[in-house]
Amino acid sequence: RDRLDVKSCMFNPGRAVDKWEERKFEIVSIARWLSPVEQEDDDIVATADSSDRYNLISVSYSGQIRTKEIVASDSKYDRLYRVAAGDLVVSKINAVHGAIGIVPDDLENAVVTPSEYRVMKAKPDVDVRVVWMLLRSYEARAEFLLRATGLGRTRVDWSSLASLRLPSPPPASAQQVADLLGRAEALEQEAARLRTHAAQRLDEVLELNNDEALAIVQAFKPPD
Repeated sequence: RDRLDVKSCMFNPGRAVDKWEERKFEIVSIARWLSPVEQEDDDIVATADSSDRYNLISVSYSGQIRTKEIVASDSKYDRLYRVAAGDLVVSKINAVHGAIGIVPDDLENAVVTPSEYRVMKAKPDVDVRVVWMLLRSYEARAEFLLRATGLGRTRVDWSSLASLRLPSPPPASAQQVADLLGRAEALEQEAARLRTHAAQRLDEVLELNNDEALAIVQAFKPPD
C-alpha cells in the first residue's frame, strides 16, 4: 500500500510568515546573515596515504561541537575540509534535530566530512551565535523538514537554507542574546577547568588513573 508523506499533507513551507508580518517583525532570509564556505585548495585534505592527524568534527543534537582525533588515511572519505574558528557547521542530515554548531577558537583547522556537513560563515556585523540560536529554533527546524522532499527525508542543503525566512531580532535583543551566550561559554570553560582540576586532585591522592589501568582499558576498547 502506498504511504503518504504526512508533512506534505498538513503544512506548507513559510506557514508562520503571515503571523510574523502581523506582529510587524522584520523578516529576512538566511542568505542575508550567512554565506557558504567554498573551500580553497589549501583547505582540502586528501586522505589517501596520509599519516597526518586531524581533529574530526561532529555536531550533537544539542548543538555542541565534538571531536575525535583520526589519522587521515583511516577515514572512509577521500577528502576532508578544514574549518576556521567561528564557522557555522550544519549537519546535512541532522540539522532538523538541532545538529548545528559553531567551531570554537581551539579547533581552528579541525576538519569535517563534506558529504555530511555544510560549513558557513556569518557576514560582517552578524553575530554567528545569534544565527546559531535562530537556526536551532523549532520554527527553523520545522521549515527544514517541510522543505525536504520525499518520505522520511531530512537532508538540508544550502538552497533550502538560503531561502529560509525568519524574523530578525531587534538589535538590542540580539545583543542581549549574544551577551548571555558569551557568559554561558565562559561558565562552560570554567566548569571544564574545575572538572579537570578535581580529577587531578583525586588522582594525586588515590592514583586511580595509572598507566597500568589505562593499558588494560585500552586493550579492550572496541575500534572507533
